[in-house]
Amino acid sequence: MRRTRWAAMVLAVALCWPAALLAEELLERKLKAAFVYNFARLTTWPATAFAGPAMPLETCILEHDPVAPALQEAFAGKAVEGRPLAVRRLAGAAGWDSCHIAYLGAVPPELARDVLRALAGRRVLTVHEQGAAQADGVIRLFPADRKLRFEVNQAAADRAQLRLNARLMALAVVVKAP
Repeated sequence: MRRTRWAAMVLAVALCWPAALLAEELLERKLKAAFVYNFARLTTWPATAFAGPAMPLETCILEHDPVAPALQEAFAGKAVEGRPLAVRRLAGAAGWDSCHIAYLGAVPPELARDVLRALAGRRVLTVHEQGAAQADGVIRLFPADRKLRFEVNQAAADRAQLRLNARLMALAVVVKAP
């Protein structure tokens, strides 16, 4: 009798475990989307980054990135500086240079490196997760102490002609590019 009760308890825990992991992953995706939204709110692009005053602030993300639905949900119906927020899903390496924010989360490291290099100096806020601070990326998200943190490469922001709000910089780990 004891063994069957133990086995039933182990089975119940095993069945709940994937649900708990799924909930944690969903929360992480929503948190990343919230970070990107706040990065958009606390960044100023030069006027020349937009074709016109009503042009949306466009965030690009790889089409199969699991953060994409959370990003679309977080941006729905919102605007920054009077510009509606839009999310565009891309299939590969093309099209990133026409975005205002490039979110490089679930992309192969080679693609992240290539996109970051291609966008270096363009008026694009790059948000990436791969590897150590890269000389070409502006913001890198990384986990630390079971929290999501971010670092800012001020030199990359300057090259992209982006002005990052002091509140954003106060929360960031500021890195110096090699």
